[in-house]
Amino acid sequence: MRRIGSAEQSRRARFNDGSALRDTGRGVGYRKRNGRHEHRIVAEGMLGRKLRKGEIVHHRNGKHRDNRPCNLQVMTQAEHARLHMLERYARL
Repeated sequence: MRRIGSAEQSRRARFNDGSALRDTGRGVGYRKRNGRHEHRIVAEGMLGRKLRKGEIVHHRNGKHRDNRPCNLQVMTQAEHARLHMLERYARL
């Protein structure tokens, strides 16, 4: 096995934790923490339990990177679909 130089080790280390690639996109995606969506982790902290199957975390203001507890609402998939359907009809 060939040894790599310190410059190459340093370059590779920047990508090991993903920090070099974090927040480099258009800012429309969900943040992740340890491979999990941050808004789901915050919601579980608010509830004091894990999210159940079928539970959705809705961002009230529509900004997917705003994970403050006051902006998050836990609901079922059916409730979430209905909410967005009503929002679409309200815009017509």
